[in-house]
Amino acid sequence: MAASKEVKSLLKSARSALDREDYPEAIKQCQAIFWHDDTHYLAHVLCGKAHLLLKEVGEARHQYRIAITSNEKEILAWKGLADLYDKYSPEDKDEKLEAIKTYSHILNTVTGDGEKEFNLYCKLAPLYVDVGQLEKAAGAYLYLLVSPSASGSITEKSLLFLLRHPQYSQTQWQLIEGSYKSFLSSLTETKRIEIQTLFISSCMEWIKLVEDEEVIDSLLKTVQEECEMLESKENQETLLQLEIWKCLKVLSIQPLTEEDLIAITLLLDKRGEEEEEEREGVWLISHCLVLLQSRKIKEACTLASKGTVSLPDSCEGWFVSCVCHMKAHDYEVVINNARKGLEALGSLPYFIRRQVSHSFHILLIEAQLLEGNHKQEALTSCEKLYSESCDCHVIRLYVKALIANGMIHEAEGIINDKASLLNEEKGILNELKGHLFVARGDFDQAHDKFQLAINECPQFSEYHYWAGYTNWYNGNRTKSYPSLVKAGQLDSYNPAVFNMLGHYQRHVANDINRAVKCYKKAFTIHPGLTEAGISLGECLSALGEEESAYEVYLKITEKSPPTEAREAWLRIGLYHRRHSQYDEAIKCYLKVLHQNVSDSNVWECLGEAYLSRGSNIAAMKAFEKATELNPQSIFSQYQVAAIQQLIGLLSEAVASYTRVLELQDDYVPALKGRAESYYKLSLLAINNVLDSKAVSYVSLALIDLSKAVKLKPSFISLWKLIGDSCLSLYSIAETVARVSVPSELLGNDEGLEIIGKKALLELGLKSYKCSLHLCDGKSPYLLHNLALNYYHLAEVEDDKDVSKEYLEISLKLIKNAITLSPRGHTHWNALGVIAMHSILKDYALAQHSFISSLKIEPNNAVVWSNLGALYLINDNVKLAHLSFERSQSCDPMYSQGWIGDGLVAEIFGKSEETRNFLENVSELQYHDESALGYAYWVCKTLTEGAPSHSLKAHQSLVQARDGILKYVRRYPKDSLALNLLGLLYEHEGMMKQAKESISLSLSHMKEEGGSGYLPLVMHNHARLLSVTGSHSEALSCYESLVAMEAPDVRLGQALALFRARKFSEAAKMYQLLVDDCDPDSKSQLLLALSMCSFAVEDNESCKNLLFKVFQTPPPSLHGIVSLAAFAGYVSDPVLLKATLAELLKITESSIASLSESCLFALHSLSSMCDEDKEVLEVFDKIINANTSSVTVNQKPHMSLILRSLSDLSLDESLRAIQKVVHTHPGYLWAWPMIPYIMIVMGSVDKNPSLVGGYLKLAQSKAEEYCTEKSEKDKSAQSLIDWCKLLSNLIVGSK
Repeated sequence: MAASKEVKSLLKSARSALDREDYPEAIKQCQAIFWHDDTHYLAHVLCGKAHLLLKEVGEARHQYRIAITSNEKEILAWKGLADLYDKYSPEDKDEKLEAIKTYSHILNTVTGDGEKEFNLYCKLAPLYVDVGQLEKAAGAYLYLLVSPSASGSITEKSLLFLLRHPQYSQTQWQLIEGSYKSFLSSLTETKRIEIQTLFISSCMEWIKLVEDEEVIDSLLKTVQEECEMLESKENQETLLQLEIWKCLKVLSIQPLTEEDLIAITLLLDKRGEEEEEEREGVWLISHCLVLLQSRKIKEACTLASKGTVSLPDSCEGWFVSCVCHMKAHDYEVVINNARKGLEALGSLPYFIRRQVSHSFHILLIEAQLLEGNHKQEALTSCEKLYSESCDCHVIRLYVKALIANGMIHEAEGIINDKASLLNEEKGILNELKGHLFVARGDFDQAHDKFQLAINECPQFSEYHYWAGYTNWYNGNRTKSYPSLVKAGQLDSYNPAVFNMLGHYQRHVANDINRAVKCYKKAFTIHPGLTEAGISLGECLSALGEEESAYEVYLKITEKSPPTEAREAWLRIGLYHRRHSQYDEAIKCYLKVLHQNVSDSNVWECLGEAYLSRGSNIAAMKAFEKATELNPQSIFSQYQVAAIQQLIGLLSEAVASYTRVLELQDDYVPALKGRAESYYKLSLLAINNVLDSKAVSYVSLALIDLSKAVKLKPSFISLWKLIGDSCLSLYSIAETVARVSVPSELLGNDEGLEIIGKKALLELGLKSYKCSLHLCDGKSPYLLHNLALNYYHLAEVEDDKDVSKEYLEISLKLIKNAITLSPRGHTHWNALGVIAMHSILKDYALAQHSFISSLKIEPNNAVVWSNLGALYLINDNVKLAHLSFERSQSCDPMYSQGWIGDGLVAEIFGKSEETRNFLENVSELQYHDESALGYAYWVCKTLTEGAPSHSLKAHQSLVQARDGILKYVRRYPKDSLALNLLGLLYEHEGMMKQAKESISLSLSHMKEEGGSGYLPLVMHNHARLLSVTGSHSEALSCYESLVAMEAPDVRLGQALALFRARKFSEAAKMYQLLVDDCDPDSKSQLLLALSMCSFAVEDNESCKNLLFKVFQTPPPSLHGIVSLAAFAGYVSDPVLLKATLAELLKITESSIASLSESCLFALHSLSSMCDEDKEVLEVFDKIINANTSSVTVNQKPHMSLILRSLSDLSLDESLRAIQKVVHTHPGYLWAWPMIPYIMIVMGSVDKNPSLVGGYLKLAQSKAEEYCTEKSEKDKSAQSLIDWCKLLSNLIVGSK
C-alpha cells in the first residue's frame, strides 16, 4: 500500500516536472518508478515523452516500445510513437514498417473521423510506396483521391500514382476514371498531357486485365477518344496496338479483310512513307498485317521477323509472324515462333488471349505435321487440344496426326464418330477421308474424295494439290498437271505444289529446264524440303552444272535434319569422289551411315571411296559389310574378290569370285577375275617351284577364260590373259607342263584336251594375235608379249631353222613395239635378250638395246644383269663384273646380279667368294642356277674338311638341300642334281633319303647311256648301301667299280667289308693300302687296321697298332682318342693318363671338332684320373662350348651335371644327378650319368644289377627318342653310343 502511494507521488512529480519543462527531472522520477515496477505503462510513456522533448529519439522510441509491449491496447504510447515519427521521419525500412504499424493502429481507433483518417492516409500512402506495399499504397491513394478533404496537390499525387500503378478493381477504376475527368480541366497544359498520357497507358493495362466485353468496348472507346484528343507518335502506336488486338481476334478465326484493316491503313498513311524505313514495333506488325491481307507473303515475313526482333516479348508479333510464315510454308520458323509466342502469351489482353492461344496451338501442330519431323509431338499436342476443345479444325489436325503416325484405324474411328460435326465445315470431311485413302495406298478413291472437297471449297489450294498428287500416284500423271497448276495459282508459296510440278516437267514433259525452275522455287520457299532439293541437284547435274548441284546439296545438309539429309550427304560424297577428294567423300558416307548403318548401297559407296583412296583393307571391310547386308549383291562380292586379288589374298579371291559366279555364272568380270587370280597363283607356284600346282592353276584359268571369251569375244583383256597364262609356264620342264585346255580354245568341240608346252605356247600366239587384231595392232605391250611368246616357242622347237624363223619374227615384233613406244625401256631390254640368243648372236644389237634401255631407266637391275651376261659371253669379264655390281646396287633383291658376280668370281678362281655370292642368292629367292651351284659348292666345301656339325655348316647344308630339292622337283631326271642331293642328305645324316636320291641319279644316268660321272655316282651309291646295312649290294657295287678300274675304290671296299663284319678280309685290304699309301694317310689306315684287330678281340695287336698310330706323323687326333678309349677299356690308368696328357697338346678347336659321343666319352675317361683335374676342366669347357647341336634341350642341365662332377664328392654328385632326373625326366643326357658315376664310385662290384639296370633304362629312353624323332637327330644316336661305351666300361671293370 505504501509502495502504491509512493508510485503515485512519483508520477505526480514527473508530470509536474514535464509541465515545468524540467525533462531530466521527469526522467529521474520515472526511473524511480521503474525500481518499483519496471513495466509501468504510464511511467514509460512519460519517460518517452521527456526523452523526445530532449531530442533523444532513440531512447524515446525505446520507452514507447516498452510501453506498447506492456499494454498494446492503450493508445497513449502509440500516439507518442506517432508524434515521434511525425517530428522525425523514419529512415530505414524497419523504422518505416514500424511507422506504418503505428499509423495503422491509430487509424483503427479513429474510424468515422474523416479528418483524422485523411491525415493518417496522407502519412501512410508514401510509407507504403517506400516499403514496396503498392497494393496498400493504391488503396490509400484511392481514399485520398475521393476524399472531400483532398487538396489539388493531394489529388494530383494520388492520381499520378494510381495511373502509374494500375492494381485495382473495376469499381476502383470507375472512381479513378471519374476523378480523372473532373480533375483534368483544372490542370496546366504540361500536367494535363502527362496525366492524360498516363491515363491512356493505364487504360491499356486495364484492358489487358478485363474480360467483360462491355467494359472492354467502353475502354477501347475511351482510349480512342483520348488518343484522338492528344495526337502524338506514342498515342498513334497505342491506337495501332488497339487495332492489332482487334485484328488478332479476327485473324485467330478467319483471314483478314480490307474492312478489318481500314483503321490500321489510315494510321500508317498518317505516318507517311518517308518514315517507312524507321518503323519498328507495332508499326512493323501493323504493316505486316496489311501486306499479309494483300498476299505479299515474302514482304510480310520479312517485316514480321523484324517485328519479333524489335518486340521480342510481344505475343502479337510472334502470332503475326507465325501466320505469315505459315502462308509462306516455312514450317520450322512457325514451330519456333509458336513456341516463343506461347511463352509470351501473358502480354496479350484477356479478351483475345484464349483465342490466340488456341490459334497458336493449331498453327504449331499443323507446322509440325507438315514439317514431318515432329509427328509424335504433334499427336501428343493434338490429344490434349482434342480433349479441351473439339471443333472441326482440331478434329482435322488430330486425324492428320493419327494418320501421320500410322494410326489409320483410330483416325477412321474419329472420322466416323465426328462426321456430323465435320460436315459443318465445307470440304473437311472429304479431305480427311481422302488422306485416309492415301495412307492406305488407294489413290483412286482418295482422288475422288479430294475432288468432292474441291467442289465444296474450290478456293482451298490444298485440295487441288492433293487431287494432283493422287492423280500422279494412281498413274494418271498427265491429269495431275491441271490440279497442280490450280493449286499453285491459289497458293504460290506451297513448296509441295512446285515440287510435284517439277516431277511432272522432269518425268512427263521431259523438260529439264522447267523442272529446274519448279524445283528451285520449291526449294527456295522451303529449304527443308529435301525431296525438292535432291531433285533439283539431280537435274542440275544432268544439265552439267555440278557445282550448282553441289551447293544445293550443301544447303540441304544445313537446313534439313540428319535423317532427311542422308541423300544429300550421299550425293555430296559422290561429287567429292568424282573430283578425287576421297577423304571428304568418306566423311560424307560415314555421316550417312550414322543415320542408317544397314544401308548396303552406302557401304558400297564407302568401299569405292576407300578403294579410290588406296585404303584397300578398309575398302574390303566396307564391301564385306555390304555383302553381309545384301548377300545377293553381285557388285559387293565382286569388289571383295577384286580387292583380295589386289592385296595378294589370291586363294581367298578365288573363293569370293566363285561365290559371285554361283549367283550369276555368266558374269564376265568374275570369270576374268578368277582366271587372273589363278594366273597369279601359278606365278607364285612357279616361284616356289611348285610346277604341278602352277600347271593346274593355268588349266583352271584357261577354263574360266574360255567361258569368258565365249560370252565376250571382243574383250582384248581376255585374249591377252589367255596368252599370259600360256606364256607363264615357259620355264617348266616339258614332262611337267601337261595342261588341260578347253577344246573350244583349240578350235575343237567341247571338252578338255591335254597339251604340252609347245602347243600351249602356240595357243598363246593365237591369243595374243586375237587381242592385237582387236586393237588394230597398235598396242606395244601386246607386241612385246607376242615377241616373248615367239622367243620361248623357238627355245622348245627342235628344228633349228624353225627356231631361227621364230626368233626373227620375235625380233621384228619387238622392234615394232619400240616404234610404237620408243620410251618403253622394257621393250629395249627384250630386244637385247632376243638379239643375244645363241642362234642369232647379234651381240652388237643386244648391247645397243641394253644401253638404250638404261638411258631411259638407268636404275634397272634386270637390264644391268643382262648387259653383264652379254659381256660375260664375250669374255669381257671386267665389264661384266661392273655390270653385275651395278645390278646389285640397283636392286639387292634381284638374284641374277649375284649369280653373275658368282660366275665372275669362279672365273677368277675365288671359290669362297663364289660360294658367298651363291649363298646370298639362295637366301634371297630360289633360282635354278644358284640352287645347283650353291649345292655343288657346299658339297665341295664339306669334302675339303669343313666340320659339318657346326651351326653355320648346318645352316648351309639345310639351305643347299632345300634349294636342290626344288631344282630336282622341277628337273626330276637331272642325275647330277640328284647325286648332289644325295651327298647333302648324307652330310645331314639322313642316309635313307641319301641312298634313294643316289639310286635315282644312278638309274637316270644309266638311262642316258652312260656318263663320265657314272663311276663317281656308283661309288657314292656303294658307300650309302654300306652305311645303310645293304652290305652285299654294297660289296657287289664295289666289285663293279673295281672291274671299271675306278680310282679310290679299295678304301671304300675295305670299309664296306668291315661294316659287313668281314674283319679278316677288311684287315687284308687295309694292310695292302698301308703298304701302298703315302705318309699322310698312313696313320689313319693303321687306325682302321687296329679297329679290325679290336673287332676280332686281338687286344695285343690292337694296342701295338694304336701305338704305331700314336708314333706315326702327322699325329692322328682320332688315333689318340682311340688309344685313350682302349686304355679305359683295359683299365690301364697309366696309359690313359699319358694319352690324355698327349691329347692336351692338341688345340681345343681340333678337339671340339669331335662328335658329342667322343667328347662325353673323353670326359668320362678323364674323370677316372682323380689327381688330374686339368684334363677334366678342359673337357668341361669344350663340352659346354660345343653342345649347341644337342636337340633335346640339355645344354642348361649339362652345365649342372658337369659342375656336379667337378665340384662335388661322388656321393653328392650322384644325389645331384638323381635330382635332375627326378625334376627333368625328359633330359635324356642325365640318365646315363647315374651309371657312369656309379662306375667311377666302384659300385659295379657291389651292385652290378643296379648299375646295369640304370644303364639299360638310359639306353632304352635314348632308343625310344631316336625312334620317335627318326634318324635325323644325331644327339640321340650319340647318347646311344655313349651308353654302349659305358657298357664296355662295365665289362672292362669286371
